[in-house]
Amino acid sequence: FIENYFKQLGLLTERPRAEFTNIVDKGSTITYTEQGGQSISLKGNAVNLSGTGKLTAPFSYVGLGLDGQIPTNSLKGKIALMQRGQLTFSEKLANAQAAGAIGVVIYNNVAGPLLNVTLSKQTSIPVLGLSQADGEKLRDELRVNKNLTGELNANVVSEIFKMTNVVGVRPANKENAPILIIGGHYDSVPAGPGANDNASGTALVMEIARVLQGSYPGYELRFIAFAGEEIGLAGSSDYVRQMSQDEIARVTAMINIDMISVGSQLYAGGAPELTKLAFTAANAEGITNIQPIPKGLEGASDHFPFQEAGIPVLFLNREADPNYHLPGDTADKVQPERLAQVGKIVIKVIDGLIKN
Repeated sequence: FIENYFKQLGLLTERPRAEFTNIVDKGSTITYTEQGGQSISLKGNAVNLSGTGKLTAPFSYVGLGLDGQIPTNSLKGKIALMQRGQLTFSEKLANAQAAGAIGVVIYNNVAGPLLNVTLSKQTSIPVLGLSQADGEKLRDELRVNKNLTGELNANVVSEIFKMTNVVGVRPANKENAPILIIGGHYDSVPAGPGANDNASGTALVMEIARVLQGSYPGYELRFIAFAGEEIGLAGSSDYVRQMSQDEIARVTAMINIDMISVGSQLYAGGAPELTKLAFTAANAEGITNIQPIPKGLEGASDHFPFQEAGIPVLFLNREADPNYHLPGDTADKVQPERLAQVGKIVIKVIDGLIKN
């Protein structure tokens, strides 16, 4: 559908195929014995790209696992327990590993299980997610018994998945022209229909392609619907890997649109120049409730592989969706005026970038 829409606009289309590894949880658990002697078994959910295996070791609670919060070597030979929030899962893992952790357990900071989360790259150690209730139960037991030892079993297998990105290109009127990329992912999680996350972003990428098809002839415009964002930024990472160094050098900006149709709080972040343009554009549209992207979301979507390649990026997002990754993420929740606001911001950002 996306490809056909791009074709109707006269764009050059392609659907580059990508193969990538994803893990499937076959039943992961955390077990321990309470101080009173009762055996406890908690259902874990393997974080995507977790290592596999079973280990027995002491648990250690380290809060949010923030930079500098974990003393050097304090987790040597231990399983780190931490709460979700403020840092990405990869940053939490890195902090725990730096202190010697051999396993990591992250529990949710809202009610319900920790599902459909991912690391930025494969790790060799087990990383499991727990529900908020189970995580707090284990945390409270550790406050009573600081020497609590238990078993972490990450029962996961790897599978190869095949997906395609969908790309529409409006060529420039000259060779070796600068490139602008506007993108958003079109996949959703199994639990959610994905109307806001991220049909909203995909739809806006398609609409911006329609609006800009005759604009900025000196620039090559690329409109991309990415696959596999929810399982580790797979589609965008693969797209960047296939870009030549010449292409990367010619990209003026990559603008990523993810979850923008629900909630009033708008976030913008990325390269300072692009972020400043976004704030200026939002104010021009009468949008005053725009804030910098929270630290924990800076690497959480498809702009990140481009940023890692040295490309200036802008990430636009509305985070406060009560139906995030849930069955309630349906089309009736979408607020068209929210899409329009972000679309106007993107147009103004591009216009300001080119004029500057």
